[in-house]
Amino acid sequence: MKTDLFMKRLFGIVFILGLFPLVTFGETSPFTVKASLLKDRVPAGDLIPVAVTFTVAPNHRIYKDQVKVESGDPSRFTIASTELPAGKIKYDQFLEKEVENYEGQIEVKSFVQAPRDTPPGVQEIKLKVRYQGCSDKICFIPKMEEFLIPVQVESADWSMTVSQLEEKTL
Repeated sequence: MKTDLFMKRLFGIVFILGLFPLVTFGETSPFTVKASLLKDRVPAGDLIPVAVTFTVAPNHRIYKDQVKVESGDPSRFTIASTELPAGKIKYDQFLEKEVENYEGQIEVKSFVQAPRDTPPGVQEIKLKVRYQGCSDKICFIPKMEEFLIPVQVESADWSMTVSQLEEKTL
């Protein structure tokens, strides 16, 4: 009799533990993030424009001040700047203050610096994108996603004179 009760409880625990991954990991995120180049080829030493696109499900939002684009390998590529679009200011019940949020689809532009000594050829830029989002009912833990973006780096001609550069830009 004790064996039957023990087996039933053991079966119940195994069943619940078996469902846990389905419940926890089977849910889809209300946020999707993609990163892509805005230029196919860049000379070594140039800024590489990258677009990070967030798609936010209805009734959800991402905090603007939590969006960060970082280099995953700062010894090879650094983030020169990031341009965040304006968000919508709304009262946040969790923070109990007005905050700037993103809803729907937004694009963040970052500029990655390729060092002058970057060898020509295909190089991989490793980006880390950090963000945090909420719904009206819950806030999600801050999230970080990594991207490897291939870029064609061309050798730069640093032998140009100042007058040649001025002519080229005019």
